[in-house]
Amino acid sequence: MLCPDRPFNLMLKKMSSKKEPQTRIILSEKDAELVFSLIKNPPPPNEKLKAAAAKHRQFFHETH
Repeated sequence: MLCPDRPFNLMLKKMSSKKEPQTRIILSEKDAELVFSLIKNPPPPNEKLKAAAAKHRQFFHETH
């Protein structure tokens, strides 16, 4: 049985309280386990993600 972390439950609650239309994605138990595993233990950032984060920080530092 899947038992996500409490912060994840809070995130789901906030998401479900929005008035926007929602899309439900149905996953197999194996796929759901993989998703929860990656949420709990994300892989380290790769070079492309690091570059995107730096670009994002620079953009918002310069414009705000």
